[in-house]
Amino acid sequence: MISDLLRRHKIVLGVVAAVVLSSGYYYTAQAFMGRSYGCGYFHNKCVSSSGNSDVLKGGIKNSIDTADELIAFLKGASGTQNKVGAAFVVNTMLGRDAPGDGTSVSSSDWADLSARLKSLDAKGGIKWNQTINNCTTNSYYQSTAKDDAFYKRTSKDSGGCHTDAAIKFYDGSKVVYTLDRTCANPIGSAIKELPKAPQWNVSVDSSVSVASATPGNTITWTHTVKNKGPDSTDQTVKYHYHNSGGLGSGTDSDKTLSSGASNGKTQSYTSTYAITQNDVGNNLCRSTVAKPAAWDDSGSIESSAACVFVPYNYNLTPFISANVSGAVEANTTFSVSPTITNTGPTKSNNTQWQITQIIVLPSKAVPNAAGGNSPIAPCGTYFKALPNASCSTVSSGTSVFSETGAWQSGAVVGPTSVTSGDYEVGTKICYAFSVQPRSSGDNQWAHSTPVCMVIGKKPKVQIWGGDLATGGLVQTSTSVKDMGGQRTFGSWAEYGIVAAGTISGMASGSAFANPGLLNATVCDYSSLSFTNAGNSTCPGASIGNYVSSRAIPNVAASFPVNNTDLGRNLGVNPLIDLSKNNLSGVYTASGAISITGGGAGKVINKGQWIVINAPMADVTITGDINYTGATLNSINDIPQVVITAKNINIPNNVTRVDAWLVADGGINTCSTVTLAAALTSSICDQLLTVNGPVMAQKLYLRRTAGSGTGAASGDPAEIFNLRPDAYLWSYARAISNGHIQTVHTTELPPRF
Repeated sequence: MISDLLRRHKIVLGVVAAVVLSSGYYYTAQAFMGRSYGCGYFHNKCVSSSGNSDVLKGGIKNSIDTADELIAFLKGASGTQNKVGAAFVVNTMLGRDAPGDGTSVSSSDWADLSARLKSLDAKGGIKWNQTINNCTTNSYYQSTAKDDAFYKRTSKDSGGCHTDAAIKFYDGSKVVYTLDRTCANPIGSAIKELPKAPQWNVSVDSSVSVASATPGNTITWTHTVKNKGPDSTDQTVKYHYHNSGGLGSGTDSDKTLSSGASNGKTQSYTSTYAITQNDVGNNLCRSTVAKPAAWDDSGSIESSAACVFVPYNYNLTPFISANVSGAVEANTTFSVSPTITNTGPTKSNNTQWQITQIIVLPSKAVPNAAGGNSPIAPCGTYFKALPNASCSTVSSGTSVFSETGAWQSGAVVGPTSVTSGDYEVGTKICYAFSVQPRSSGDNQWAHSTPVCMVIGKKPKVQIWGGDLATGGLVQTSTSVKDMGGQRTFGSWAEYGIVAAGTISGMASGSAFANPGLLNATVCDYSSLSFTNAGNSTCPGASIGNYVSSRAIPNVAASFPVNNTDLGRNLGVNPLIDLSKNNLSGVYTASGAISITGGGAGKVINKGQWIVINAPMADVTITGDINYTGATLNSINDIPQVVITAKNINIPNNVTRVDAWLVADGGINTCSTVTLAAALTSSICDQLLTVNGPVMAQKLYLRRTAGSGTGAASGDPAEIFNLRPDAYLWSYARAISNGHIQTVHTTELPPRF
C-alpha cells in the first residue's frame, strides 16, 4: 500500500536538515518517536522507498477484539517482516523513542504491554471498531533495511487518501495510539505511550446477622466491596446485591466504589426484606456482585450467598361440626364442616387431612370419643373398634393451613355433604377430622373430637277406611331414601283429607302405601286432598285451606245416661273391665276412669255394646280392647265400644283398641310420658291400632314404632281403621229406633 512512498517535498530550512535518500529523492526530515521521517526506527537507516510494504503482512483481522487476542497475535508474528513489525508496535506502545538497534521483545516488555492493554480493555479504553483517514503520519516496513519507519502520507501518494478500519487506544477521552487494521501500521500524529496499568482487584462480601427468622421479621444484609490493591482503582466499581434461594433472582440498583479508591478502601450498604408467610420453608439468600473484578478483568465477581432460613412453626388442632344435632333419621343428608386452629406463627407444611365416618352400634361407646393425638391413622384402629364400631373415609387430601387456621389450599374449604345411611335406630353416626403432621415438630396425627348424631326415626300414621278431617292444619314428616331411586315414605289416609289449614307431608289416596312413592312430588301424593285452589292447579296452589263449618258430632248426646238408674254410674275413679259379660249399655262415672277389655281371652262378646259417656272425665285405656273373633250371624251380633271423655290416654302397653274414641279435649297415644320431649325410640315402640271412629279436639300421635330400614321405612306407629262394623252397628241401632237420620254431608272428589 505504500509503494512509491517517498516523493519530492519542499525543504524547510531552520527546522530540520535535508536528507538525501539513495534513490535520489529528497524527503523533508522531521523528528518523530526519536527518528526522522523515512529513517528506520531501530537502525536509523534512511533508505529508498522501493519495495516498502505493510508493518505486518495481512494486517490485523477484524476478529481480534480483546487485549489477550491482540497480545497473542503480536507474540505469534513469524517471518522477518512480521517480527520486526510486532517489535515496532510493542516498543512504540510502550512509548520508547527509537530504542536503537535490536528488534527482540523481552518477557518483561510483553508483561508490561499485556498489563497496559488489559487495563485499557477492562475500562473500555480500547475501541476495536473505529475508522481513520490514512492521510496522516503513517508507518511502513523498510524491506532493504529490515526496519520500520514513519512518513507523512498525503493525497499525492499512490492510492491517495482513503478511510481504513482502525483500533484506537484512549487515555480517558484522548486518543493516544492508533493501529490501522488493514496493514497493522501505527498511524496518526498523536502516537504516544499507552498509559501504565494500575494493578488492583476487589473482594466482595455479604453478611446477615441472623440464621433464621419468622414471618413479620425484617432481615438486614450488609453488602461490602473492598479494593485489595496494590494500586488505587482507575475505574468506578459498581456493586449490588443479587437474590437467590427463596427470593428468586432479582438484583438491586448499582452502588459505586469510585475510581481512585486507595488500597484497602472498603464501601458497604445494607438491604432489607420483610418476611411473609410465602417465605416459610425457604432459604432467603443474597450475595454481593461487583464489576469490574480487577484492573485486568472487566467481568464481575460474586460473593458467597448469606442466607436466612424461615422454618415452619405451627401447631394444628382439628375440629368438626355438623349442621344437625341430636337424632337424625336414617338416610338423612346433612353437612359437616371441618376447621383448624393453628396456634403457631407460620402456615403449615403440606398436611394430609381426612374426614372420617364412624358407625357405632346401638348402646356401644364411640372409640376415642375425646379425640387426641396418635401415630395411628383415623381408620387404622383409632376410630375403629370392631365389631362395635366401623370406620371409613368420607374425603381426604393434602392442604396447607394458614397461620390463622384457614384453608390456604386443598380440596375441602367448607361444609361437606354426608348421608347418615339406613341404619337401625340408636346407631351413632359420627364424623371426625384428622390432620398429619399435627405440628412442625411432631409427625403424629391429630384427631378432632367426633361430632355424633344418633339414628332416630320419623314415626308415621295411617288412616284406613276413611277420611281425615280437621279444623286446623295437617303437618307430618316424610322420609326419602335411595332404594333404586328416591322413594318417599310418610303418613297417609286411604281416602280424602279435608283441612282448614295447609296440608304438608301427608298423602291422601293411600299414595305412600308400601313401598313408598318413587320420585314423589306434592301433586303425586295429594290427589284426594281437598284444596281451595280457585283457578290454580297443582302445584300452583298450596294444598288444603278448605274451610268447613262442620263441627265434631256430639256423640255423647246420642247416648244419654239415665241418672235415675244408679247402676249405670260406675262411681268415683273406677277401673272397668269391659270384657265382663254383664256390662252392656250406657255408663258414666266421675273422676278418672281406667278401662281395659282384652288380653288373656278377654274380649267384647257378640251383641255386647258398651258406651262410656263421661265427657268431663279423663279416661285411661290400661289394656287392649278386643272385639270377639267369633262368627257373627246378624248385624245385631256386632260388638261395639264407644268412649266419650274429656281426654283419652293410651299408655305404651296398649297395642289394640277396638272402640270409638271421642274426646272433647285430646287423645294421647303414648300417655306413658307427659311431654313429647321425653320420648325415646324405646318408649311406646309398639304399633297401636285403633279400630273405630276417632274424634278429638287434639290428637297427640306419640308412638315411636315403625319407620324402620329399607322397605319397612314406611311402617306406621299408629293405624286408625274405620271398619265397616262401626257403620253396620250404627245402622242396626238406628233402625231399632225406627228411623235413619242424615246429620251431615260432604261432597268428596271422585275416586277412580
